[in-house]
Amino acid sequence: METYRILLIEDNPLFRRGLLRFLASQETVEVVGELQNPLDVLSHIEMLKPHVLVTDLAMPGMSGIELIKKVVSAYPQVGCVVLTMHNTAEYREAVMEAGAQAFVSKSLLKTHLLPAIEEAHIATKKNV
Repeated sequence: METYRILLIEDNPLFRRGLLRFLASQETVEVVGELQNPLDVLSHIEMLKPHVLVTDLAMPGMSGIELIKKVVSAYPQVGCVVLTMHNTAEYREAVMEAGAQAFVSKSLLKTHLLPAIEEAHIATKKNV
């Protein structure tokens, strides 16, 4: 069974702690880093070598959509999963157009996040 290396970007510390506890309980996930500021992501990807980036959409400094575009351009081998409370068709479409492989509502994270992480990693393996 493959272990997915995750870099988590979430600006809400309380939600981030709960998400980290959930991910830590999963056998197939290793959280290699957690960031609150999306502006720090690109400098950490090279060092941490994540398979998948799990990011929020609405964050200070840079939106999740902008972040995904930058990551996809610079690191096409890193999958992108958006985990957000903004579960609308418009956001979903914008996220997928930006290059993310999956979009998960925060209300469904316990059932949908792990399959989304796996899907994102499989989709980007060909870019390695």
